[in-house]
Amino acid sequence: MKALFVGIGSIGRRHVKDFYNECRQNEIIPDIHVLRRNIGELGDIEPLVTKQVIEITENDYDVVFIGAPNWWSDM
Repeated sequence: MKALFVGIGSIGRRHVKDFYNECRQNEIIPDIHVLRRNIGELGDIEPLVTKQVIEITENDYDVVFIGAPNWWSDM
């Protein structure tokens, strides 16, 4: 299952881990992409992520997770 994660803060990282574990428990191969400003180290989720992108060039994602800071809701 191909997923795009936008926003890899603490909650975004938790969502990546949960998605990965849920896929594996259901015998689904996760294909996890993360959208970032700059390509860099991902720390503990690096082994789970298939690809880092700085621009969306594909539109065949099965699911997109958008994580935004709390202060965005005040705008």
